[in-house]
Amino acid sequence: MHDRANWSLLALVLAMLAPTMAHAADAPHHIDARTFPKHCVRGAAAQETVTVRFNTTALGEPMGARVATSSNTCLNTEALKVLQTWRFNVAGPGARLVPRMGVMAEIVFERKISAAAPERKVRGGIRRRLNDVRHDLADDRDPQAALDSLAQIDSKFGERFSLTERAAFLVLRATAHYSAGDFDRALNDLYRAKESTVLGPVAQTVNESIEEIEIALHESRRETPSSN
Repeated sequence: MHDRANWSLLALVLAMLAPTMAHAADAPHHIDARTFPKHCVRGAAAQETVTVRFNTTALGEPMGARVATSSNTCLNTEALKVLQTWRFNVAGPGARLVPRMGVMAEIVFERKISAAAPERKVRGGIRRRLNDVRHDLADDRDPQAALDSLAQIDSKFGERFSLTERAAFLVLRATAHYSAGDFDRALNDLYRAKESTVLGPVAQTVNESIEEIEIALHESRRETPSSN
């Protein structure tokens, strides 16, 4: 079932699971690349920077990116790849998400071993699994299979969820319940996600989905024959 509520929620999950810059100001954003490509190590300085110019969609997705300046052209392709993993929370008047043109980002590569690598691996594993479920729901696959996958993710990683990951998990599970026709459980998860402090401007999408599901639930109950 691909109605407006489902697509809105899946788009919301996509925006939530990507790393996010808080606000696209006129000054370039600073992004630390998590890895230094091995094929670019030889002859490279301890720190290299690639500056990229791009536009953003209303969901903060970068598009039309191109390299503006680079201290090491070997890193240009990797810099563009790194940019695509980020979302830019470009809030306009009234905290509404709006597209922006000519946004700049400096992507910094450092030749060092990060002590945070194990934790990043966990974060990456959680978000990869949640995104796999999002893809399955977007492809109209069995919602029960998605619920089973989410139960496994919660069992394995639930205690290590960040606030954003927990909110994304709840929105995904609500989408799966909604696709399965279980409106009550979908509403319960959305209300729990709504309590999160990480939703910010995109909370409006959750509120709109709650309204739509409440209408669908009301109509389904009205159409159910009385047991008298």
